[in-house]
Amino acid sequence: MIERSRQWRLLGPGRIELAEVPVPAPRDGEVLVRVLAATTCGTDLKVFRRGGHPRMLEPPCPFGHELCGEIVAVGPGQDRLPVGQRVVVANSAPCGRCRECRRERQNLCSRLAYLNGAFADHVLVPARFAEASTHPVGAGLEPAEAALAEPLACAIHCLEVLEPTLDRWLGAGAEPPRAVVLGAGPLGLLLTGLLARRGVVATCADPHPGRLELAKAFGAAEMVAVTDRSAPLDAAVHFDLAVDATGSPAGWQACLGRLDVGGVGVFFGGTASGFSLGVDAQTLHYEELSLLGVYHHRPSNVTGALELLTAGALPHRLLISAELPLERLEEALGRMADRSALKVALVP
Repeated sequence: MIERSRQWRLLGPGRIELAEVPVPAPRDGEVLVRVLAATTCGTDLKVFRRGGHPRMLEPPCPFGHELCGEIVAVGPGQDRLPVGQRVVVANSAPCGRCRECRRERQNLCSRLAYLNGAFADHVLVPARFAEASTHPVGAGLEPAEAALAEPLACAIHCLEVLEPTLDRWLGAGAEPPRAVVLGAGPLGLLLTGLLARRGVVATCADPHPGRLELAKAFGAAEMVAVTDRSAPLDAAVHFDLAVDATGSPAGWQACLGRLDVGGVGVFFGGTASGFSLGVDAQTLHYEELSLLGVYHHRPSNVTGALELLTAGALPHRLLISAELPLERLEEALGRMADRSALKVALVP
């Protein structure tokens, strides 16, 4: 059994350290995973800057949550996942018993547990995660690609929430619905791709020309270069569907202001606490606007994400801008901060 391992730990705002930690033997139902690739995301950058997350982690703690790895040890009673199996370990696990879990809304589980520590050589996977949130990876995916299952699962859940509305619009025999996605980061691009696959005419808005070019590759029918973050689109242009993937108050407000009559606003990117969305009640009522908050993913969404990645249904490889060794996490976060990278894959 491996005795020591490297692990990046979050200490506070802007403070991380690469520590050497003991590697425990897995107990009942647990598995030990050797990380083959871990990818950075916008949430990691926000967590790094803010020094924590209101739900997912509190420092000092292990850091990172998107990973693909190989099982190297299993605990007693664990017979579902064999040693040598490549897996994606999702960063949350529902309880399976509460009201929301019984309603198949596991992302809203009242006892949802979170797992961090992807930026490491090894991750000990608790029994609940091994049972509900550890997914086998087929031979057709490289580890860095498989790690993208977590953000893609979030995008799939968003489309899942929208499915009844899309069915109604697309089945009406009229022109295809028009959507705008604010933000061409990884999640915005994945959402653009899924919407385009579903038959929606998608516009993507972002201030960075390189990202807009990628939006075209993901199926965007139109790309809009944003010059004013407080007013990212022509106020005269309205859409059936507006999705914020920026997580900024300006994006949320702009999303609301670009809805056509009967439109749906989707608030996908999480904002910092304390922000209140200004809504004109008369417009909301008489124009029958629908406003949807969308959070996280369910276990079935991760399974669906792996299927899409394996099938090559989206140009997902374009999201990985660089591959760096594990010890260069700070450089990876710097590239995320200056927008020179969409995602960075960290490898042993």
